Amino acid sequence: MSTPPVTQTPAKLTGVKTDHDLFVITNIPGKGLGVIAKKDMPIGTIVWTEKPLFTETSTDQEYATAQINCDDTFLRNKLAALSYADQAIFRELSSDLLGVTFGNGKVIPDAIARFRSNAFELAVTPTGRTQGIFAVASRFNHSCRANARWESRDSGSGVRVVSIYVVIPILAGQEVTIDYFGPVQTRASTQARRNWMRPRYGWWCACQLCADDKNGAFFDAVMHVICKYHLVRAPMTEGEQPGVLAVRSAPHMALWRCKASVQAAIQSGLQTAPELLILPLDDAAGVCAAVGDIARAKTFLALILATIAPIKHTENGKRIEAMFKPVLEKPETHEMCRKLGKVEKRWITKAEDAKPLWCDGFWEWLWARAGNTPAALPALLNLEGYSFPPEALRKARAQLSEWDSFTTKKSSK
Repeated sequence: MSTPPVTQTPAKLTGVKTDHDLFVITNIPGKGLGVIAKKDMPIGTIVWTEKPLFTETSTDQEYATAQINCDDTFLRNKLAALSYADQAIFRELSSDLLGVTFGNGKVIPDAIARFRSNAFELAVTPTGRTQGIFAVASRFNHSCRANARWESRDSGSGVRVVSIYVVIPILAGQEVTIDYFGPVQTRASTQARRNWMRPRYGWWCACQLCADDKNGAFFDAVMHVICKYHLVRAPMTEGEQPGVLAVRSAPHMALWRCKASVQAAIQSGLQTAPELLILPLDDAAGVCAAVGDIARAKTFLALILATIAPIKHTENGKRIEAMFKPVLEKPETHEMCRKLGKVEKRWITKAEDAKPLWCDGFWEWLWARAGNTPAALPALLNLEGYSFPPEALRKARAQLSEWDSFTTKKSSK
């Protein structure tokens, strides 16, 4: 049953429409302006697509130098080329960096403060990094557990646009949020995310995830499991090589690591962030492909495509589909097989041995070859009220680190 449409008082902004079909830009207590959903929106809903007011391209060195020297010439020239109406839209953008003084004693110019707080990164090319300012998209607030995601794509006319789509179902009356920094920083700890955002935006993140100590601690633990145990896509450096070699010497334990990560992602609700669930599913497919278990390898790859099905019309969904669809056809071409150099034929199955997705006994069959779960994992993944104390978390992490060290030593023998 859908939630009845919500009526909000639209904010009054110069030259900017604030009342749209799916959302309204309005004042949110304690936040200033933000975006509130007017209707229920399922995963994959395109909330908003927009062309930029203007873009600016510079190298990282040029951009950093201009900010350190508080030289806003590069922006003043861009603003001068805008209409008076668009200049007014830019001047109404908020920023917590207004009036802030750099360590060198110089005050950040208003133009740089507003640009730095509201720009979206549209493209990175050999000539520099292109960022854009948007009349509407720049009004969406940040959350480290955002219910929507933004992406930059080519509009077909050579102009890059920003498109915002739903990744967690949104009910009418809820705020629509995006994460400002993307999947890589999202995996960082609460403290690391805050430390990254404070100098860039001028505020200490107080989103629901960061402000709730228990939720934040649990999220940090989940990220520890998912990123610590990632096997496949990481570069083949000296430090990561034992984890990859463990696939050859102890594939059942490597598969357990994947299972732990999938459990962590699902139980924490992170299946709505496709990249985070895809990491361990990709690893599991790689482990199975590397030891000749084609049936399970294809099934894990099919799960990846099922995970991104609601967003496959987005640029991100298309990119993920293009990456994994060919491997689904030929699992032996998986990256893990390339890293190991050959397929170890230890768990031989054929594609026709695979069970249909979601059938009776599916999950038991899928993880049948994973090793036993260490005692630390149930405590780590206990979601009941997020009530376990920080000390228990630390012990669980320590035990997982010891387990990691144990499996690494076994793989090096």
